[in-house]
Amino acid sequence: MTGFDAARALAENLLAAQSPARWARAQRAAIRVRELAEEAGADVVTLMTAAVLHPVGASPVVRRTGDERADAARFLAVRGLDPAVVALVGGAGTDPEAAVLRRCLDELDAEARQEPPPAAVARARANPGSWVYAIDDGHDPDGDVPPEAIRGAWPVNDAGEIDGAFVPNPNHRPAAGGDA
Repeated sequence: MTGFDAARALAENLLAAQSPARWARAQRAAIRVRELAEEAGADVVTLMTAAVLHPVGASPVVRRTGDERADAARFLAVRGLDPAVVALVGGAGTDPEAAVLRRCLDELDAEARQEPPPAAVARARANPGSWVYAIDDGHDPDGDVPPEAIRGAWPVNDAGEIDGAFVPNPNHRPAAGGDA
């Protein structure tokens, strides 16, 4: 298997049905790591490939030892992936690529831990059984918001409480000079 498109298809097959949140994170990682790689002058294709494949160790098809990184690296190595991609997915790799991938994954982790602001909590109370969206500044939350301006959302239970982790939008594109 070679190329980003083949890696993306493999990740989708392993993750989309069984773990939609991990599949969404993999897609978001590929998008974000491309931006970071270009800024750092790192190998864009290698990093995008590693980013989209990084969570495959969680798939029941891949899982063997419980160490998701090691299981993913073993699985990908057996399939003949580029050793640089295998090393990055396994948690190793060369600088600057390893540093860029780590920064990307750290950013996604921080994004997933995002706490809802008071306005989101109030919206949740007013809209039980729905979702509360985090949108870029400059957009009216009660108006038409383009999908790429939605950073993500929190699920709201039937009692009107935010009940779950922030789910990032893999299609989010921060506006130039806007918030991320």
